[in-house]
Amino acid sequence: MHADLEKVIAALEPLARGGTFAARRSVDAQHLALSVKGLGALELPLSADAGRQLVAQAVQSPFGWGERTVVDRSVRDGWQIAKSRLKIDGRRWNPVLRGALAELASALGLPSSATLVPKLDKMTIYGPGQFFKPHKDTEKTDAMIGSLVVLLPSRHTGGALRVEHGGRRYEVRRTVRRAPKIDLVAFYADCVHEVRPVKSGFRVALVYGLEVRSKASAKARRSRAPTLQRAVQSYFESSAPRTDKLVYLLDHQYTPANLGWNRLKGADGPRVRALCEVADALALDAHLCLASIEERWQCEEPFDARRYGRWRWGDDDDEDEDTDEDDVIPTDLIDFDVRLLEGRGRDDSVSPLGGLDVRESEICASTPNGSIEPAESHYEGYMGNYGSTLDRRYERAAVVLWPHSRAFAMVVDGDPAGALRVVVDGLRAGRAEARGQLSILLERIHDKRGVRSDAAAWSTALELGTALDDEAAARGLLEPLGPDLKRVPLGSVKPFIALVNRYGESFGRALLAAWHGARGRGFSVYSPTWVQRVSHGGGAAGKRVAAIVADGQVDAALQTLEANARWRNPSPYAGMKTRGTRAEVSAIAEALASCVAAPAREPFERCIAAVVDGRGALTASELAGVALGLKLPDEARAWMTKSAQRLSSAAATAVESAAERAARRRGDWAIEIPQRCRCPDCDSLHAFLRGPERSVELPLNKARRKHLHREIDAAGLPVRHTTDRAGSPFVFVLHKQDSLHTLDRQLRKKALAELKQLRAQLRRL
Repeated sequence: MHADLEKVIAALEPLARGGTFAARRSVDAQHLALSVKGLGALELPLSADAGRQLVAQAVQSPFGWGERTVVDRSVRDGWQIAKSRLKIDGRRWNPVLRGALAELASALGLPSSATLVPKLDKMTIYGPGQFFKPHKDTEKTDAMIGSLVVLLPSRHTGGALRVEHGGRRYEVRRTVRRAPKIDLVAFYADCVHEVRPVKSGFRVALVYGLEVRSKASAKARRSRAPTLQRAVQSYFESSAPRTDKLVYLLDHQYTPANLGWNRLKGADGPRVRALCEVADALALDAHLCLASIEERWQCEEPFDARRYGRWRWGDDDDEDEDTDEDDVIPTDLIDFDVRLLEGRGRDDSVSPLGGLDVRESEICASTPNGSIEPAESHYEGYMGNYGSTLDRRYERAAVVLWPHSRAFAMVVDGDPAGALRVVVDGLRAGRAEARGQLSILLERIHDKRGVRSDAAAWSTALELGTALDDEAAARGLLEPLGPDLKRVPLGSVKPFIALVNRYGESFGRALLAAWHGARGRGFSVYSPTWVQRVSHGGGAAGKRVAAIVADGQVDAALQTLEANARWRNPSPYAGMKTRGTRAEVSAIAEALASCVAAPAREPFERCIAAVVDGRGALTASELAGVALGLKLPDEARAWMTKSAQRLSSAAATAVESAAERAARRRGDWAIEIPQRCRCPDCDSLHAFLRGPERSVELPLNKARRKHLHREIDAAGLPVRHTTDRAGSPFVFVLHKQDSLHTLDRQLRKKALAELKQLRAQLRRL
């Protein structure tokens, strides 16, 4: 950790004194006059008979499970009475409750300007043997900060309330007193707590949600923490490592709804206020946000002589025992990643924190992650090639500080698309600060992969390239920002055309080469519509650049088709169980459409020649699909007709042959499909398929049976395969199914329909 960050932590540490996560106060029982509908007024302390009468009026207690409310007595076994059936004399109780809450607020570390407001929720009753396992309370409102449990005096044993946070525990047990007392226990909502099993009698409590009201402002007076100020100032003035921001992790957890400057819990409040004072003194921006922290640890399992002995010497009859992740020992931190979520500035404005990269050297915390319960945890035991690992994810709040002078740099890091738009608009409007912002943007934007994968940001980057009015600067900005998108948006056509018109065709060619390389990698992101609009709207230069894109799409599509040819099954039955078209066939169709849109004659003819000549070995139906999907505008017929006729003619011939093969006679069980694999077992399989027999038995071991199983399924063959496990090796039994004739009728019907369409298309051509 940066030495100055250690000083920041040390300066903040004393501010935690006097604040805790749970606190208890007691008041005389005479102040509470409570009655229950159907039962009447309760006399305190409660007797065992009163406890039984309360249970008779109650319902089984549920608990929150994700988005649902469920009843599960293995998690929560107890009773509750709704607040609508409770009546409290507020004239006697409310003044006493307000006084106790003021003391509890101070004990919880809340500022003097904060007021705790109780919202009655229910009455809970736990009888002998009943309990509530460790859990966290649901924050029912945005202002809810914690819970208040009002324990009514009764004769019972057990039922202790146990509250935990940050590795510390606070426990409230029943106290025997001469005069009956009511115990009020307040704790923050992110604390894990439980009700221990009741041993005898009845434990009865009123449960409130605690909201916080505060008039405090996020703005602070001049810093009264000179030690903290010196540490923060020294941190930002340090040159090694580069320090863009300071991220201080808070102790308590918050939801997006209840995170606020005036709703901070425990020690978080005074520490954040001190940091805000320092921010005002040092001209720093301060932002409050949520952070998701992921850690991956190399682990050691605890030594277990019994397990070690079994591993060392082996015993096939013993079952392996899983290691509990609570028992493993994290040793080395392998990976550490922090993601800041959207936060709030001092004026409650939305902060551009979502995309900020956070380095480990920028983070500090008074309470380390290891002392906090992780939101998620996953242990992966030893797998042979690598050791055991433990993944943990923490959800924490944080204060983020950075100098005012680096504010735009933070915008670039957190919201690249927004930063690009600010610079584009500033340059076009001639704003004085635009050039300085541009300098910061150019320095940092290339590290932002999000620009390449954000359609709006990428289109705005193209706009900025034109606004620069400097070819070298535009090339330096855009060449590293090749689109990492499934589909380039049509909204990028206009700025792309503007670039080509401003800097020339050679600039467009250079950009495409930098983005996609010599072999057309990634050209599939441009749709035929995008190509058409560039061609029609970009003048002569636009047409030539569009032709380059179409040519690249053809190269990429043919390379993919040929590369995948060895993996595909040419069986006519293979595609009958799946919907849609293979991706590589769709790529061919789209590349041809782009050639038409460009227009680009040479790649168009080259693509059709490759497909017709069998590169990639399209099935007859796939070939027909490509041919029938080809739409030629009138202006393209002069030079495209000959190649289109060749494609449609080849498809018609292939489909006609397929229709003839599918004309199966009754009693004909021969199946003719291309043979992919030439191993002896596949030779036996295809000999059976070509023959008249419906069944065959092949003695094969497991690996060989599995191989044939895959071949049959990949080809979509109507052949049932079972294993006769008598003898050794087992016998693989194959049987041609009656559905063979049905499938062939379907294939023939489809082929004849395609043939009719292809012949009509040839007449039109």
